[in-house]
Amino acid sequence: MKNERFSHKETIRPGVDLPEVVANAMNRSDDDVRIVNLNIDRRHFLKLSGVATGGLLLAFGTMVPKSSVSAEEIEPESDDEKEKVFDPNGYLQISPDGTIVIVAVSPEVGQGVKTALPMVVAEELDVDWDAVTVKQSKIDYNLYGPQFAGGSMATPIHFDRLRKAGATARAMLVSAAATNWGIAVAECSTESGTIINQKSGKSISYADICQAAALLPVPEEVTYKDKKDYKILGKWKTGVDNHAIVTGKPLFGYDQQMPNMRYAMYVKCPSTGGVAIEANLDGVKAATGIEDAFILPAKGGDHQLLSGVAIIGSSSWAVMSAAKQLLVKWDRTNAGKDTWSDLVDQAQSDFESGGTVTQSTGDLAAAESAAEQIIEAQYQYDFVAHATMEPMNCTAHYHDGIMEIWAPTQTPQSAGTEVEAVTDIEASKVKVHQLRIGGGFGRRLINDYLCEVAAIAEKVAFPVKLIWTREQDMAHDFFRVGGFQKLKGMLDSQGKITGWKGHFIGFNPPGENESSVKGGGMSNGQFPFPMVPNLELQESKHDLRIPCGWWRAPGSCTLAWVIQSFLHELSTAANKDHLEFLLDLMGEDRWLEEGNMHALNTGRAKAVLKLAAEKANWGNHCRKVMDKESHFTSVTWVTSLKLRKSVSLQPTNSNFTKLPWQEMSVLFSINQEQKTKSKALSSTDTVLY
Repeated sequence: MKNERFSHKETIRPGVDLPEVVANAMNRSDDDVRIVNLNIDRRHFLKLSGVATGGLLLAFGTMVPKSSVSAEEIEPESDDEKEKVFDPNGYLQISPDGTIVIVAVSPEVGQGVKTALPMVVAEELDVDWDAVTVKQSKIDYNLYGPQFAGGSMATPIHFDRLRKAGATARAMLVSAAATNWGIAVAECSTESGTIINQKSGKSISYADICQAAALLPVPEEVTYKDKKDYKILGKWKTGVDNHAIVTGKPLFGYDQQMPNMRYAMYVKCPSTGGVAIEANLDGVKAATGIEDAFILPAKGGDHQLLSGVAIIGSSSWAVMSAAKQLLVKWDRTNAGKDTWSDLVDQAQSDFESGGTVTQSTGDLAAAESAAEQIIEAQYQYDFVAHATMEPMNCTAHYHDGIMEIWAPTQTPQSAGTEVEAVTDIEASKVKVHQLRIGGGFGRRLINDYLCEVAAIAEKVAFPVKLIWTREQDMAHDFFRVGGFQKLKGMLDSQGKITGWKGHFIGFNPPGENESSVKGGGMSNGQFPFPMVPNLELQESKHDLRIPCGWWRAPGSCTLAWVIQSFLHELSTAANKDHLEFLLDLMGEDRWLEEGNMHALNTGRAKAVLKLAAEKANWGNHCRKVMDKESHFTSVTWVTSLKLRKSVSLQPTNSNFTKLPWQEMSVLFSINQEQKTKSKALSSTDTVLY
């Protein structure tokens, strides 16, 4: 089965648009989702496996584990038990009592994938959701392919595979039952984990027929349920961990407790890249509850292990208190020295001098000369912290040559290579246990805290839990990158966009001029660029040492605001209803690049716009609408805002005006050239978005 919905031609830039582990998964070729039958014997009645590169493996077990533990922890305790307990290295188990265990392979960050993805399997398997137990899988690329939480892509990546997994299992179970009854498969139906003989009315449970199903060949093609028959998908289901969360069960990183465990803090230079030269280690070691303190050198990159001081103690309070007594001499020679005021000044200089042209179509000069109206605006957006509910933390234990890690990470499969980069431990000797994450928003795509605890744990003989304070979490975040844009739009007498000029100011890691900081790039395929006949895009880039990372829909979280705000400027200047302005701009229904999920599908986007407008009673009280293609999804916002009292706008400099009520620091200016009848906007006019 070809996953047509996920094919794409545009390459995602590893390390810029998304982490390497995520981008590489996105950029791989689309293989058929194939399922084959493996290792069928008396105690394994079915194993289904796909290609090693991200393929699918499904397993059914004939026995259930004695205890309720995560799938990765189900291990036979003796040779005798190996004949009774199924090794659950797969997606699904069915026990003799009818209990069904479905494994969740993606990290749960609060986005709901631990519930949503198993629902896909359960739907096609045709079982009651209440009969399903969901457990977190082990971390194993060879078994599950890429395991990560990032890019808002879990459903489009996994949906077809999981759907086929459930449907294939159901088909084999039905086939086994039909053979048992001596009837055709078409004379069987399924419901709630039971196969029904439509001729006689007899029924048999999945658990009772599973061993017979194991003897059958795996079908190449399967029949999927009609959407109208869905009982699970499309229905509200509470999260599988919700009860455990509200009753305080130990699901998160900060909850981890182990025998003989110690606590640790890691203190780094306030300036990124500063090196710890010396510290009052003896004084810190003398503090109550402190067992050790030592300096670690930087290893790997800024996203792995920076130089700092590790403090180990018997309690979180002990290490937090000791950290306040720590005095460190930092060498800031090569540390970051970026300031926001310098970046603002540099941006203005770039706007005046112009940037490097990255895309040019049509004749922009002619469009500008013939334009009825020309509108210009400048925008800036700040660096923003993730501020996750659970600050960074991680637990590690180095024993028997193995680095065992309990991590609330969004990229668990990166842990091995990253630990290898900062320790003397090979990647193959690293074992990661995936924990539920107390908020990520992209922050935990970067495993610096995991590298820190591994470097500390390598030097001690007991488990160590590294904790960050909220202050550390804010100071040493990988921030959503700030930036600046200057836009110029041309309108004809009919209010249509005839030209667009954009100047994007971004940043790159020091010395990497051809790259961009994490989450800091802009593709030339943004809407409405493909719809504009005369277009020129410019870019200016500068070195930046401030650590940057992916933050809540990277790129879209800033580009949508800038571009959609400017489109509002244009529709207002054209004196057009903004909904009609957007629909007209998108033109006829078409997919700009057939099969490319990154490319705009105007028919789909227009349908979303119209539906949102209808639901929001557009034209009555709603005033603003915007549409953005983000992560394979067309999203529309409709808002109605009222300014209850006058707001005085005080310019922060001669070119930017700061709006204190905006969530982001929204800065813009409007310069409008008029040739004939249109009303000019003065510098004191206010447009509220």
